[in-house]
Amino acid sequence: MVSSRRFKQCVMTCIGVAVVAVPLHVSGQQQTTPWGDPDLQGIWTNFDLGEGFSLEAPPPPGVRGARLLGGTGTCVPSSAPLPQAEAAGIGPPEHWFETSTDVQSVRASLIAEPANGRLPPLTEEGTARIDGICPKVMDSYVYMDPWVRCITRGVPGSTFPSLYNNAYQILQVPGYVIIRYEMIHDVRVIPLHEGRASQAGLRHWMGNSQGRWEGDTLVVETRDFTAKSAIRGYAHSDQLTVTERFTPVGGNALDYEAVVNDPATWVTPWTAAIGLTRNDEYTMYEYACHEGNSTAIINMLSGARSEER
Repeated sequence: MVSSRRFKQCVMTCIGVAVVAVPLHVSGQQQTTPWGDPDLQGIWTNFDLGEGFSLEAPPPPGVRGARLLGGTGTCVPSSAPLPQAEAAGIGPPEHWFETSTDVQSVRASLIAEPANGRLPPLTEEGTARIDGICPKVMDSYVYMDPWVRCITRGVPGSTFPSLYNNAYQILQVPGYVIIRYEMIHDVRVIPLHEGRASQAGLRHWMGNSQGRWEGDTLVVETRDFTAKSAIRGYAHSDQLTVTERFTPVGGNALDYEAVVNDPATWVTPWTAAIGLTRNDEYTMYEYACHEGNSTAIINMLSGARSEER
């Protein structure tokens, strides 16, 4: 679906960096920047939900499905019975969706490892953390997913496809790579020089990233996450580390891979992978969901108080 099918105003985000002229990209030939780095600049999209709209493959019969925070799915304590399937509710208008109708080979999930396409089991600590949140998701906004609150989708969640706003702009200046996300209008400024700046114990919604080049592949290692964030609804710990790889495939495609390691949440690391396609004619629109998402959150919490009465 092209951007003209969406009804948001076209308000471009200023990110305050000097954008270097982008050389012409030739399919099948990797270009370099004027200072010699592999050139990944441009707008990249993932409108093909066959690339894995769901984080996980569907569970087999009798197996508990995803344990998500309120607002992104069903949050079910580990002691509760398996939830029954519910009838579909009222969703967003059709023109929000950027779905593909010509998918030739549909993947069941974003998960590439483990091979079954499902997240590894939660640790005891991870289970206890989510079990502690589940009963409280409608008690206060602080227990809701940061995505629902329009704060961030985090790392690597900001690159995972959704129903709309699946565009990512990469900019480069000497010593840095900048990634701008259409959804939530997050911006990451990733240093490439050796030696990550000391954070003095600071924790961040999107972590503290350090990049490097391995051949033509951009490798980004991120740590120093806050424990208040989540990956597609899964509340992770501040031990989370994420290693991302952006590998050009010809001139107009990128393979994206993220290895997620949080020993306080999952028993083993897991890997997600998707493909991105260059589309420099795409226009990234303003994401008009203000931090806090106050109207929706107020309505959700007031509805919960009404039900309690």
